[in-house]
Amino acid sequence: MFPSLAVAGRISTDPIGTLEAEVPIFAGTGSQTGTDNRWGDYSSMAIDGADGCTFWYAQEYYTVPDTSFDWSTRLASLKFSNCP
Repeated sequence: MFPSLAVAGRISTDPIGTLEAEVPIFAGTGSQTGTDNRWGDYSSMAIDGADGCTFWYAQEYYTVPDTSFDWSTRLASLKFSNCP
């Protein structure tokens, strides 16, 4: 099993210390060797100012097993189901 992309969040009515169900974005198909502590440099999440509901998520991932510094970037947009 390789590192994969998924997100989880919480809404204001969720009990403290809990999250909504995790949502898979992409099943990993490779892993990085010799990271030099650089994994995650190109990861970010931001809320869309146009609607205040949509989250944009960017994350790196690998498409081939066991390689070094040969990642791709995946973008995803997400929103909670109770958001208009």
